[in-house]
Amino acid sequence: MFESIIPLIEKAEKIALFTHVNPDGDALGSSFALKIALCGAGKKCEVFLEEECRTKEFSLIAGKEPSGLKIDDCDLKIALDCSGTDRLGALGDRFRGNIAAIDHHVTETDFRGCLALDSSAAATGELVYELLNEMNIPITRDIANNLYVAISSDTGSFKYSSTTPRTMRIAASLLETGIDFAEIARVLYDAKTREYLDLYKKAIDSLEFYDDGKISLLALSNEDFEKAGLDATLASAVVTLPGSVKGVLVSAYIRQRKDLLKVSLRSNCDIDVAEIAERFGGGGHIHAAGYSSKKPVDELKREVLAAIRESMI
Repeated sequence: MFESIIPLIEKAEKIALFTHVNPDGDALGSSFALKIALCGAGKKCEVFLEEECRTKEFSLIAGKEPSGLKIDDCDLKIALDCSGTDRLGALGDRFRGNIAAIDHHVTETDFRGCLALDSSAAATGELVYELLNEMNIPITRDIANNLYVAISSDTGSFKYSSTTPRTMRIAASLLETGIDFAEIARVLYDAKTREYLDLYKKAIDSLEFYDDGKISLLALSNEDFEKAGLDATLASAVVTLPGSVKGVLVSAYIRQRKDLLKVSLRSNCDIDVAEIAERFGGGGHIHAAGYSSKKPVDELKREVLAAIRESMI
C-alpha cells in the first residue's frame, strides 16, 4: 500500500502535512504522529492547520511546537484523513506540486497524486502506524500517544463497529510504550464542563423523532452555543446524542458554523450514510458521514429527512 509513498518521503527534505477542516482526533493524532516520526528520521516537517485549534483532542497531542517551516519551502505535501481537496478548506490552494495522501475514507475520490488508501482501517492512525513500521521508524512514546488519540477518537473508545482485531493489536502495541491511556480516555470521554452540560440539556430538549422513532434529528445554532458560553469545537461529542436513543436507526446532527450548516449523519444499521452524504457533496464512512450546506435550517431538515427516508425504503 505504501510502495509509492515511501520513496517520495525518503527523497523529500521538507514535508508539509495537511488535514481536513475542523480536525478531529484522528486527523490531529495521525498528522502530529507522522510529524514527530519524520522529524526523528532527519526530515524537516510541519503540520499546517487552517485555523487555531482549541479542542480537547488537540490538548492531548504531543509535538505541537512550531518548527518555523513554511509551506512554500516544502518539496512534498501529504494530506492525512482527508477525503478530498475540498476538505482542506482555505489551505486547499496551497496543496499542489509534489503531493500524496493517506486516508481511510471509503468516499475518497479526487487526490491526483500518490494515494495510500485502506477503507478497512478504523482510523488513519492505523495507517500511519503501519507506514512507520514499514519504514522501520521506531514508535516512540509521543508518537504512540498521538496514534492512540487518533484511533481511540475514531472508534469511540473502541466501541464502533469499525473496530477490528487489527485495531486492538495496534492499540496494544501503543500501550506497551507506556502512554497514559487512562488520562487520554478521561479527557476524551469523561471530563465535562458545566457549559457543556448546559448545552447538552438544550440538545436533549431539541431532539426530534420521526417514523416511530427510527429517525432522529438535532439542530443547534450559533446562538445555542453562545448562550451556553461554549465554543462549538469543545462540544463535538454532541454528535452522538441523536443516535444514542434506543430504537433510532439513522440520525442527523445539524450544527451551524459561521455561515454554513454542517450535517453529521450516523447509522446504527446497514444503511449507508456515506451514500447520502455523497449526494450533497460530502462523504465519510458507511456508519458515519457528513456534508455542509448553506440552505436555511428548516429546508435542510426536510432535505435530510427525505434522503434518510429514501435510503430506508
